[in-house]
Amino acid sequence: MIYIEVAGKSKKEVIYMTILSTLAANAAMFACEIDFNDAEAHAGTSFVPFLGFMVFLIGLVFCFIGIVKINDAKKQWYLFYDNRDKDDRKQPKYAKEKKTGIIFVVIGVVCMIASFIIMR
Repeated sequence: MIYIEVAGKSKKEVIYMTILSTLAANAAMFACEIDFNDAEAHAGTSFVPFLGFMVFLIGLVFCFIGIVKINDAKKQWYLFYDNRDKDDRKQPKYAKEKKTGIIFVVIGVVCMIASFIIMR
């Protein structure tokens, strides 16, 4: 590795600057290898990866919402908590919310697995 010597900089800063300059040089070399004038040769090849990414993203959102619903069914999450606002967490509406959260997590996992199948 080639180190760039800079006056008044610590060794750590010099290493960071060297790494960044190396990455920038590699990115420039990669950009030069792409033929931007022949865009029609790659037209339409990005549809399937985009679809796979979007399905994965939807699955990730479903998993997140499901986990939040499960946590909300187990605990009370108030910004300003007062003991008078305490709810009984054994009520049927919280059991339904927990079941909905589990369904959302399952849908999210299925979407994430399906996204990898789509990407194949």
